[in-house]
Order: sequence, then structure tokens, then C-alpha cells
Amino acid sequence: MALNGAKRKIYRGDVSENHPQQHEALTDVSGILPGNLLAVNGDGEFVNHGTQGYVYVANAPPCMDPLTYVYEAGETGFGYIPRSRDVYLMRAVAGLTFAKDAPLYSNGAGKITTTVGSNTLVGYAHFAQTSATALNDLIDVRIK
Repeated sequence: MALNGAKRKIYRGDVSENHPQQHEALTDVSGILPGNLLAVNGDGEFVNHGTQGYVYVANAPPCMDPLTYVYEAGETGFGYIPRSRDVYLMRAVAGLTFAKDAPLYSNGAGKITTTVGSNTLVGYAHFAQTSATALNDLIDVRIK
């Protein structure tokens, strides 16, 4: 049985993959945190992911704190290009509880939610979450 381990980095994948692919772009908004869901706007800049389009997972710049760094607008941002079955830490909305393998969606503001609606399916819960999440808690998500 897999255990929900220490949260030290956004990419939680296999140790044989030391350098997963990343996309670099300027950030269009301030306040992006590692683990936020990102999209690229019409100007080619990172913004928080809406409800449609390709999803990137925000990563911190090299040599910065991998979980708490906060981007400013106009900085060069780094976003992982998720591959099927990879596991990433992603930022959650407040109040989530879910079972292992529950579907998780983009909430339209760069966070993970369990609400279906018109939201984009991002992946599945890698572990069960039995106590309600706080805003921006990091949860393990397996890409669809």
C-alpha cells in the first residue's frame, strides 16, 4: 500500500525521470504558486488555468523554494508538461474530501476541485483525503 509521503517537490514521479519536461513563459499575473494549474493565454504568457485548454503544473524557478515560491507578473514561469500516469502535487480549493482514485477537475482559477460542471478533468486522487483541505493545500494528483 502506497503512503502519502512528505511533500518536498511538485513532481512526484518515478526516480528514473529526473528532469520531466517543462514549458517556460512569462507570467501574466502575480500570485502563481508551485502546484497551481496553468494555461497559456493568447500572448503566450502563463495564467491560472480556466476551465478549458491544455493544463501545465506550475513549478518554482531553479534554486528557489520548490513549494512556497510566489511568482510576480512578468517573471519567467516554469510549468511541467504533464504526462499520463505522472503524479504531481497540485493546489486544492478549501473543503475537499475524496476517495482514492476520485476524479479531480480544474476549478477555473488554477486549483483542483471535485466539482464536475464544465470544468476540465485533470487527473485522479493518488491518495484518499479524509479531512477537509484548506485553500492551497497540496494534494497528490495522478494525471489522466
